[in-house]
Amino acid sequence: GGTGAEPEEFAGHVDTIPNGRCSVGMDVRLAGCSHAYGLSERATPLPLHDTKGPKTPPECLPDNPPPGARGEPYRLYNLDVFGYDTRLGFGYQPLYGSVPLLLGSGGGPATGVLWLNPSETLVDLETEAGGGGANKPL
Repeated sequence: GGTGAEPEEFAGHVDTIPNGRCSVGMDVRLAGCSHAYGLSERATPLPLHDTKGPKTPPECLPDNPPPGARGEPYRLYNLDVFGYDTRLGFGYQPLYGSVPLLLGSGGGPATGVLWLNPSETLVDLETEAGGGGANKPL
């Protein structure tokens, strides 16, 4: 038996991928929004940070840097993390599973995106300059 998929490990948890690999994707642009909020409870400041861009060497990172500095996407996965990791740069990890709601705000109307997908989801945020302000595509 088996699917031929290699098991994956994330923060000490192993996913054996019993049904094989699969994926789904979506791109969203929050036009006119300069700030993004939501996704899950974290031990970091409320505004979300860009996750794309150059990866900073660990020795150059401040205490609890935003995930963009680490080159890591936000992770949505239903998991209750007991004793979450407070080491350098790990405070961005979700504390209580997945809240798949992304909110954007700026000078104009607020925008929200609800992602109802039961699978593990990785979210990359990237600010685009131009137009009337910054956009945060998902």
